[in-house]
Amino acid sequence: MHFKFKNNRQVLNLDHLRKSSGLKAERKQLLVNLFFLFNSVGLPGPLLYTNLIFPFYIKILRQRKYLRFFIGYAAFTLIYGVVHFLQIPEINWFFYLKTSFFLLLVFLNILLIHHFLEKHQRDMGQMMEKMVRLSFTLFLISIVLIPTPLGKEFWKLFNYWNLDSPLFRYMGLSYEPSYYAGIMTPALLYFSLKVIKLGFQFKHLKILLLVLIPWGCTLSLGVFGALFLALVIGLIIDSLKRKTVDRQVLLGLGSLFLIMGLVLSIDTTFSNRIKDVLKGRDTSGNGRTYEAFYLAYKLTQEGTPSLWTGIGLGQVKIKGEKVIRPYYGYADSWTRVDLPNCTAETFAVWGLLGFFLRIALQIVCFIYFKVASNYFQLFLFLFLFIYQFTGSFVTSTAEYMIWLLIFMRLFPEFDIPSKKGRIPYSKPLKFQNSP
Repeated sequence: MHFKFKNNRQVLNLDHLRKSSGLKAERKQLLVNLFFLFNSVGLPGPLLYTNLIFPFYIKILRQRKYLRFFIGYAAFTLIYGVVHFLQIPEINWFFYLKTSFFLLLVFLNILLIHHFLEKHQRDMGQMMEKMVRLSFTLFLISIVLIPTPLGKEFWKLFNYWNLDSPLFRYMGLSYEPSYYAGIMTPALLYFSLKVIKLGFQFKHLKILLLVLIPWGCTLSLGVFGALFLALVIGLIIDSLKRKTVDRQVLLGLGSLFLIMGLVLSIDTTFSNRIKDVLKGRDTSGNGRTYEAFYLAYKLTQEGTPSLWTGIGLGQVKIKGEKVIRPYYGYADSWTRVDLPNCTAETFAVWGLLGFFLRIALQIVCFIYFKVASNYFQLFLFLFLFIYQFTGSFVTSTAEYMIWLLIFMRLFPEFDIPSKKGRIPYSKPLKFQNSP
């Protein structure tokens, strides 16, 4: 009798463990879905729900490794704050402290994301697949909703040349198409590499299409162009590193240029815009690239005695009223006065010193974390390194999350072999225990 009771108790314990494990898996998946698909719903940009959850995980942030990062961040912020206080007496401290606080939320959020990725790296591929399936379901629902008032929650109308039929651009439940395209690019790269790794099997091609179709409907030229250049440069680097030109590399390069040629050969609104960008006639493209740096330079001239230290956090909006608004001739009703380029914004906020520190830190991390030895990390690094000169902003949680994906070896199955010859995609997975 006693033996039977013990078995029943063991069964109950096993059932409890299974239920507990299931709840943890559902909670993990919920966080992934929230970050990629629902993070900005109903919130003023660029605020995200994940920026607000750090108080619930404050114990994690008390770990020594995170405290070191926090001390470094606090020292950087304090030093710049003192410099700006001494150099710019007329600085608007309300906006300075407001933006500093928000950047602190972003920083703490990134530490939590690092902890999550480190702890659950074994499950990231599976969780991304489930997230992609849900994202495509939302995409299908959004198509049905286009004629209704709810359609504007998923799609944005853009009219670049005052055409009778403006472009519909998909943005999911985010605040703009380029944000959705950027945050889904890691998933697109992951499943593209997985398709190549596993030999173009239908079930993996299907998942890739579930990412690719909504991503393509964003019509985000900045993201598209950055990824195209990243793939071309990455494939060339791979050939130079292995000192051989693989058939797969030639096929990849040929396919990329063939796709570009086909897109440009068809007379569409989208292809005409690409041609305008290449010719320097696209006002949006110009505003996101060289004009952003020119205006950043003008802002530093207007707002600080030194180009090296910048005008400070939160001041672009203030100084932009004198520099950016008259440059573009914005009407008083136009409320968004900013620099749509995070490297140019870095220059304006922290000066040339901040700009060079940003680029230097990226290069140092590229070398230290051996990014060039993994296809996923290499392609993603090249993508984001290029894209930062055409978009994003300094308080973008999504951008910093992608940097984490670049500098953490989450997918060692995509490691690049050091020897000459074909790519041995059968390399086994090796994971280290999370601290």
